[in-house]
Amino acid sequence: MPEYEAAILNWKTTDASTTKQVLTEIKEVVSDYAGDYSRDSILLALEPLITKYDKGNVLWPLRAAL
Repeated sequence: MPEYEAAILNWKTTDASTTKQVLTEIKEVVSDYAGDYSRDSILLALEPLITKYDKGNVLWPLRAAL
């Protein structure tokens, strides 16, 4: 697995501590997820986090981490 700078996980001006919190909460959602893996189903599962933190703060770190 290639190494990369942790800063690429941050969305725009989001600080590292917020990104870490978001990724921790994403991990909880994903580990408890039992639905299908369609785009819409995953977005629906992440919707509470997107509402709490904003779309970019949730989806960007998830994309970068994957």
